[in-house]
Amino acid sequence: MSALDLHVAGYGLVTPVAWTARHHAFLIRAEAAMHSPRAFLDGTGESVEVLHCPTIDPAEPLAIRLQRLGSEALRDALATSGQPARGIRAHVCMAEGLDEPIVATCEEGWSRLGFRFGPRYVGAAGALAALARATDALAQGVPAVMVLAVDSYACPRRLARHLRRTTRWETVPPRLSEGAAALLVAKTGRYGRIRFAATAPGAGSDEDDQPVDGRAMTQLIRQALDRERGPWGNLFGPFAVDSLRRRSWEYGMIRNRHGFALDLETSCLEHSVGRIGAAAGLGHLVYALACQHHDLLAHGGRTATWAVSRDGTRGLAVVAP
Repeated sequence: MSALDLHVAGYGLVTPVAWTARHHAFLIRAEAAMHSPRAFLDGTGESVEVLHCPTIDPAEPLAIRLQRLGSEALRDALATSGQPARGIRAHVCMAEGLDEPIVATCEEGWSRLGFRFGPRYVGAAGALAALARATDALAQGVPAVMVLAVDSYACPRRLARHLRRTTRWETVPPRLSEGAAALLVAKTGRYGRIRFAATAPGAGSDEDDQPVDGRAMTQLIRQALDRERGPWGNLFGPFAVDSLRRRSWEYGMIRNRHGFALDLETSCLEHSVGRIGAAAGLGHLVYALACQHHDLLAHGGRTATWAVSRDGTRGLAVVAP
C-alpha cells in the first residue's frame, strides 16, 4: 500500500555527529558538526577515514555496535513520543548479507525495551517499504509501529568487504560512517504525517553496470504526486553520495518538474555525517522531520525524501505538516 496517512508520534537519530534527532537538525544547520578521529587502516597500513560514535569503542564487535546504535535511536524516538515500548510492533532494516547471529543478537537486545518484532527489511530503501506496510498493522489494532534502520562501517570485517568492492559510480564519496534512525508512527501524532511511502526495483545498482534510466523513481514520484500534490519545496536524500543515487533522483524529478517548487531546497544528511548505508533512507526521513518540527525549513510545506539500496531498489516518502 502506497497511499498513507501515518501520523508521526516520535523519531530518533544517532550518528557520530549527535545522539538525538533534535541535535542533528541544529548542528548540521549551523555547520557545527564534529567528527571523531580516524581509527582504521586498510590492507596497506594507510589510514581510512571512517567516522564512528566516540562513545562506542572502535574495537567493539559489529553486533554490539549495531545494538547500541539502535538502542539509542529507539530511546530517542520513545523520548520524543512520551510512549512506552510495550505493545509496539517493530520492524528492523539492516545491511544486506549480515550473518543471522548478528541480527539475532541485535533484536534480542532491542526486545528488552519491550518491542515485538515483525518482518525484517534490508537496504537503504527497506525502511520505506516497512512504512508502506505500517497502515495494515495499525488497522489490525496495533497501537503503534516502530521502524528502526541501523548500519555501521566502523568494523574491520565490514570495512574490508566494502573496500574490496569496486564501483564506477563513486568519484569523491562521503566518508564512511555509522548510524541508526527510528521512526514511530501511529493513528495520532504531533510531528507531521507520512502521506506516501513506496519502493520499486530500478535499473542501475551498486552490483552491476547498467545505465540509470530513472524509470523507477519517475513512476514513484508520479504516484506520490497523485496522492499528495505539489509543489514540494524540501528534498532530502543522498545527493552527495555518488552519481548512481544522484542521477536516479534527478531523472525522475526532471520528468515531473511541475510537482516541485521553483526555489526548492535540497539537503543530504550523509554529506554531514558520512555514509550510513542501510540507515540512509530512514535517516534522511527522520532528519527531515526534525528540521520540519523545529521550523528550520525554508519551505514549511510538503517534504520528499528518497533512497536507493545497493541492489537498485528505489524508495520515496512524502511528509506533510
